[in-house]
Amino acid sequence: MKRLLWLITGPLALIVIAFAIANRRTVVLSFDPFSLQTPSIAFDVPLWSVAFVSVVLGLIIGGTSAWWARTHGELRRAALKRKEIKAAKAPDPLEGVPAITANPDTAAPMLHPPTIIGRR
Repeated sequence: MKRLLWLITGPLALIVIAFAIANRRTVVLSFDPFSLQTPSIAFDVPLWSVAFVSVVLGLIIGGTSAWWARTHGELRRAALKRKEIKAAKAPDPLEGVPAITANPDTAAPMLHPPTIIGRR
């Protein structure tokens, strides 16, 4: 496993170093959208730093949003489980109400006798 890690990390590190060396020329990073000639907020930074900072910020934002989505889903499932447990512990609303029995002597009288179809 360690050899596989080195086989992937080594060439990747060489590519990153080569990218940084090839893009060391400075660029103007401007935060002023209204003035192109003389921006009020501008920095001269190497191009590789802009690329690396963009990748790191993307990883942080993506990781945070994935964490938030997972946590939000777990909280929703926990709330549903809590509601189910609370409903299971609730008293029976029909407790104390007499049940309907099949014994005609103890059953309540019917308003209309049942009709038998097909008999004369």
